Parts: sequence; C-alpha cells; structure tokens
Amino acid sequence: MISTGNFFGINGLVTVSHVETTPDLREAKVWISVFNQDADEVLKILKEEIYHIQGQLFKGATMRIMPKIRFVTDHSGEYSDEIGKIIRSLKDDE
Repeated sequence: MISTGNFFGINGLVTVSHVETTPDLREAKVWISVFNQDADEVLKILKEEIYHIQGQLFKGATMRIMPKIRFVTDHSGEYSDEIGKIIRSLKDDE
C-alpha cells in the first residue's frame, strides 16, 4: 500500500530503510529516506495520511494488534555521502 500509494505532494523517491517495533507490537518507528524532495515536507504529508496508511495495513494484516506508526527521517545516506566527500577530499590533497 505504501509503495503504491499516491500521496498528493510527494514527488520524490521515498524508501523505508528500517522498522523497529516495541516488544508488545503496539508501536512501530519507521525510518524513511527521501531523495529529490524536502524530508520535512514528506514527513508532514505522511503524518496527515497516517490513519489511511494504518487502515490499509490493518486490512492486509493477520495480526490482532496493529502498531501505531511513527515516521522518522533516516539521515544515514546523507551521513555516508558526507564521509565519502571527506575521503575524496583527503585523496585529492595527497
């Protein structure tokens, strides 16, 4: 549902990079990576659509408990890009 959903205002590429649930499965933190669009803008849109997203997940789930979803921006891609730039600049200085 999330992968095929067309949410008004999301024009960039959004990927789910990691999901972490509480032991009782009542809450889930979903890390997303955003490319070609402002991550805060995408988070705002997803938060507005959260009830629709959770409803669609509930329809397709076999679990009795559906976790409350919270979206969080994953900055690990940006961090690895920054490390790569630093390494390249060190090589160029040699």
